[in-house]
Amino acid sequence: MDRETNKAPEHQYRKGQQYADDVVLVKIKPDQWNPSQTWSPSDFPDVDIKKIRCPKYGDYELDVYLNHYGDQEVLKAIELLQKYSYVASASKVILIWTAL
Repeated sequence: MDRETNKAPEHQYRKGQQYADDVVLVKIKPDQWNPSQTWSPSDFPDVDIKKIRCPKYGDYELDVYLNHYGDQEVLKAIELLQKYSYVASASKVILIWTAL
């Protein structure tokens, strides 16, 4: 993660790995996180979101499910989500790890 631009480097996404085509992993800044808060699509009005799930495996993380499928839709959502001041990062969700 580039701290100045708040964007993941392009090489982070490798060929041979499979990514979800409708989900983005969003990490909220720790100082903006409230464990009792319910996140909804209205918290990210610029992104076409179907639903948001707060997984149990990590603090500050949200699974954001998009209304549209496809790699370009995920990349567009990542770009938009990273513009919110309370978002620390947004990235693709890896489904399968492959050895290089």
